[in-house]
Amino acid sequence: MSFPVEKPTASAYWLHGVTVAASALPRTAHTVVIGAGITGASLAYHLSRQPAAPSSTTSTPPTILVVDARDVGGGATGRNGGLLWPGLTDSWSTLVSKHGAAAVRGMEAFDHATCAAVVEYARRHLGDGQAAQVVQALQGGGLHLVESEERLSRWRAEVALMHAAGCGAGMEVWDADRVRQVVPGTQAVGGVHSSVAYMVRSASLAQSLLQTAVTTGRVRYASHTLVKSVTRSGPSLTVHTQHGDIAARRVVYCTNAYTASLLPAIDVTPVRNQVVVTDPVRAGLFSHTAVSAHDGYEYMSQRPDHRIVLGGLRYLGVNSEVGTSDDANLDPNVSQALAEWAGVMGWTSDGNPIVGRVPGTQNEYVCAGYSGHGMPRAYGCALALAELMTLGDHVRVDGTTITTAKMPVAFLPGSRFTTTVRPSFELRL
Repeated sequence: MSFPVEKPTASAYWLHGVTVAASALPRTAHTVVIGAGITGASLAYHLSRQPAAPSSTTSTPPTILVVDARDVGGGATGRNGGLLWPGLTDSWSTLVSKHGAAAVRGMEAFDHATCAAVVEYARRHLGDGQAAQVVQALQGGGLHLVESEERLSRWRAEVALMHAAGCGAGMEVWDADRVRQVVPGTQAVGGVHSSVAYMVRSASLAQSLLQTAVTTGRVRYASHTLVKSVTRSGPSLTVHTQHGDIAARRVVYCTNAYTASLLPAIDVTPVRNQVVVTDPVRAGLFSHTAVSAHDGYEYMSQRPDHRIVLGGLRYLGVNSEVGTSDDANLDPNVSQALAEWAGVMGWTSDGNPIVGRVPGTQNEYVCAGYSGHGMPRAYGCALALAELMTLGDHVRVDGTTITTAKMPVAFLPGSRFTTTVRPSFELRL
């Protein structure tokens, strides 16, 4: 596995003006958070707000250091399609066969709760005007196009099962005529509509989260600081960076696609994706609706500046870009359609993120592997991890969810430190 490249493709549309003032790299820190994307920034924010642990003998807040090989949002957070779209990462039937209906309902509820929490954070910390620039509800929701009658029939069955189980609120199957009211001229035979979807500028969100955390005085930030390895000596940890070593009591890997570079046994595989943004076009295309097609391999939305952000098509690349962590270059086949910037996602074999204590350790934690579905989960996963780190054995487990953040138990690391990866990642219906 490789580390983040030094000079990735430019993603100025998302990253222009996005930065947080960095401080000198300290030689010691209580907690080192590796990664300043949406996960690391959210975790720093949540940790800075957590009270002392129940077993703590001191009221002095521990110091938290966030380090990143680039700057805030410089990874997938600032290279995505700009959508906050809650929902399941596989078919209802497939997920229920693995986790049970109650657990899958919890996954969907967690997504929606995370999206609502992001909206509330923006409202509280950014004010109505700026908040709307960072996250904004799509009045038309989200529409997934379906290209064959056979698949549309399977979608009807799946959505019916979801509704019968008390899941999939706001989801309905549309026929071709209704779909064409949103996407004129499409050859899709129908679609699946979700009433809830948002546009988001996730790098700007990460910037706000990290800046808010730094303002508390508990958090420091070091940009352009590549972590090369972490070594262990009893309870002590040493974080080895390109600018020197840091002695730490706890380390958190918020490194998504690059996690296996530091934790080689983890089941997270890099998957590259490409995105393009158009010049401004006629306003009102797609009726203020996010649109996806080909099992989510293509997705697009029209932004408030009337530009269209379009991503995906990685099925045109070698091995669907699975295993590719280089975002400094573009796949020439995909680039025939999309040629602006690339980002690298972290994928797990089961499609669920890995959140919690690293197995076999006492003071190392991970929050990674969102499998192309990070925006509706990262903020909530970081909150859950902050609670796990603070409460420890006092954490509350309630059936299929854990902590007051209601994170699904299926997201805990468990035995998912393997190297067996599904060769093709797609919604299986």
